[in-house]
Amino acid sequence: MKPVSCHHPPQWTRGLRDVSLQPDREGAAYIRTRSQDDDHYMKLVTDFLEKFDNANRKEINDLLLSKLSDMLSDDEKLKKVSNLLTKMRIGGFIKNNGTRSRPIWTLSSSEKQE
Repeated sequence: MKPVSCHHPPQWTRGLRDVSLQPDREGAAYIRTRSQDDDHYMKLVTDFLEKFDNANRKEINDLLLSKLSDMLSDDEKLKKVSNLLTKMRIGGFIKNNGTRSRPIWTLSSSEKQE
């Protein structure tokens, strides 16, 4: 004689996936591969500059490269950072107090007052 199971899941749970048993769901992969908008990355840069006053390109790269989409190659990530810094400079958010080959990024005067 077969033992009868006394534990049955509630009726409403039938057909649902047990997401607690799926540590790396599709949603996590989506978050790693989708890109954020530029405002998100610009906020990271301005927050860094507010706290530390200035940053060289290596520090900006260290801040941003790991946060960019996994779908981008290393070269594409570097280009994205360059484009973002250019956008921020042209927009008057940051300025380069160094040279072109050795930039030292700071917040522009108008950003510091806000």
